[in-house]
Amino acid sequence: MGNNIPLNQEVNTSGQGKNALIPREVKRFNWGAFFFTWIWGLVNKSYLTLISLALWAISFVVPFIFGFGAGLSGNETAYAVGTGFGFIFGIISSLIGLGLRIWFGIKGNDWAWQNKHWQSTEHFNDVQKIWATVGTVLFIVYIGLILLGFLGAITALVLPSVIGK
Repeated sequence: MGNNIPLNQEVNTSGQGKNALIPREVKRFNWGAFFFTWIWGLVNKSYLTLISLALWAISFVVPFIFGFGAGLSGNETAYAVGTGFGFIFGIISSLIGLGLRIWFGIKGNDWAWQNKHWQSTEHFNDVQKIWATVGTVLFIVYIGLILLGFLGAITALVLPSVIGK
């Protein structure tokens, strides 16, 4: 009789840390955590996602240092090895980043529920749905821009020979 909560009423355990009971309605893949990683993590107090920001920065800095440093040496072999290493490092860091995004997507709802207080599971799901929708739209725009860039590059390569004929 010490528990005054009616049997049909849900107990809100959000924001209670790692030991918080996670409701079944919250258990799903979090597309906001997948698409926005560290930005989503800061807003949802899930700071482990900052790993992806560090990886992203390293994936630019390391190849630049190797390629630029090797280019300054004036040695063509050193430049080839440096840029090759930078390229391989970029691919590896991208694969690690994708793995982290998948992990954040799988664990994101758990972390957000545990680390931040929510009014209800409905409120939680509504907010996370907004993250997913915005992330999906921006991802589609991003892919469109990449495809447009490829189309522009192909046009820049092919058009001069077509005009020359």
